[in-house]
Formats: sequence, C-alpha cells, structure tokens
Amino acid sequence: MKKYDRYIDRLFDEDNFEPIEIVGEDNKTYKFEQVAVVETDHGCYAVLVNEETLEGEAHVFFIDEEQDCLTYVDNELVANEVLSQLDSEYDDYDEEE
Repeated sequence: MKKYDRYIDRLFDEDNFEPIEIVGEDNKTYKFEQVAVVETDHGCYAVLVNEETLEGEAHVFFIDEEQDCLTYVDNELVANEVLSQLDSEYDDYDEEE
C-alpha cells in the first residue's frame, strides 16, 4: 500500500487502484472500489462501489478535506446531482474520442 499524507489523498491519485476501506456506523470495515471523484459547486464527492457485494449500485461520499474523511451522502437529491454530473462527464469524454 502506498503511503499518503492524508486518508483522502488516495482518492485524488489516478494511479491508485487499491480498495478504499471505510468503517461503517456498525464498526465493520467495508471495501469499496473507486469509480470517480466528481467536483461540484458544493465540493468534491467520491463515487464508490462496494467490492464485496458488487451490486453495481454506486454510493456517493462527500470528501471532507478539512477533516480528512468521507461522509456518506444520504440526501438523494445531492447524490443524484453528483451521479448526473458524472454521467455528463463520461458523455463529454466519449464525444472527444
């Protein structure tokens, strides 16, 4: 595992493919695969998929750079805005190719 100064630094490392480990409210550790980092007017968000279930459902986390942590976004409107922006970025990328 690569050494990072902060927990969230690995999210911004394009060469990092290691799972992101998150401790849930139940004190269990969950491993996630990073899909993307999305920057909005409200801040940066990590889009992650649970490695163990691989249900294909994306989970959105707010990247709190001051606290060096991730916070699960349970507000459906915010999560949908982030996922919509991610879709838009993928569409723009596909058009460039």
